[in-house]
Amino acid sequence: MLNLKKWMAKVSERLRNSYMLYGGENMVVIPNNSDIDSYTDEGLYCVPSSSAAQSMSHYPTTAGGRIEVFNILRYSGTTAASKRLYQRLYTSGANCDVYYRFWNGSSWSEWRKVTMTNA
Repeated sequence: MLNLKKWMAKVSERLRNSYMLYGGENMVVIPNNSDIDSYTDEGLYCVPSSSAAQSMSHYPTTAGGRIEVFNILRYSGTTAASKRLYQRLYTSGANCDVYYRFWNGSSWSEWRKVTMTNA
């Protein structure tokens, strides 16, 4: 059985390491009318505006933002079917919401919104 705490620690480590690999200068702007499901290569992607966001398929909000894509488990193949991916979206604007979802090798999970509360 998957130990969620260990798995999330592994994801967090990969995310920290990604900042060194994918600095803002390497961010790819996603064109209008794109399908976010097709972004399966590791990297940082930018949805530059709310109008761009509203034109996209499988995008969970109307706000622009930054999407991080990570291959969280290493397999020998390089096709999308051989990857296990994690997409995390940070929206821009007043709310700065965070969404995430997973690719299991054949389909994407639903986007989930991270709920932040003041402690």
